[in-house]
Amino acid sequence: MAVIAAVLGVALGIVNLIAILYMVGYRFGRTEEKIKQLEAFTETIKSFLYRRALAEMSSKGWAEAHSPLEINPAGMEAMTPFLAKFLPVYASMVDRGLTDEDMFIELEGDFGDFILNQICIPHSLSAGACLISIIQACKSSPHDR
Repeated sequence: MAVIAAVLGVALGIVNLIAILYMVGYRFGRTEEKIKQLEAFTETIKSFLYRRALAEMSSKGWAEAHSPLEINPAGMEAMTPFLAKFLPVYASMVDRGLTDEDMFIELEGDFGDFILNQICIPHSLSAGACLISIIQACKSSPHDR
């Protein structure tokens, strides 16, 4: 009888372990799926914000609506005072292989308050054209990086 009880105890332990491993695997799979959904959502939002900023830059008269959008002399003039600050940052982002959209997000994260107070508010911008203007001005700058 003791042997049967021991065997049943081990069998139930194994069944419980299998059930636990199954649940962990199931939850991990759902978490991985959720992470992929969040990554896709983040990319969509980033693209949305970037396109709205392009539209604002064009409507402000700081860019010509070519494909791709190009900063014009008015936009360049507005950004010139900030090139000394942002050219080294831009060069670093280029060296790391960042896309314009990734630069857009990184500039906001690293310099958002400065850009808001020094560029966006004085020029009545609110949809991110100030960020793209910095990127475009750095790209178009004749100065060494």
